[in-house]
Amino acid sequence: MPFSSLSVKLTCIECGQQTAKTFDWLREHADRFDCAHCGVTVVIDQKQVDDELVKLVGAIDELEHQIHALRARLRLVPAHSTSER
Repeated sequence: MPFSSLSVKLTCIECGQQTAKTFDWLREHADRFDCAHCGVTVVIDQKQVDDELVKLVGAIDELEHQIHALRARLRLVPAHSTSER
């Protein structure tokens, strides 16, 4: 599943109802959304969303790097090795 199609739950400040929106939706038009439960328009701080998405992408990139490094180390360990942890 591509990162951009994952969703995040936004919480209505009035009723607490959560609404799922994809990261693509947040990037495109996340200045506000209408709560489907109570109808209140919730204003979203787009700068904060952008900052958090940048952090999330960086964390995912770092995780991918760590996974590749771990895979490389595991290929160096002989199959019959019984190292203790």
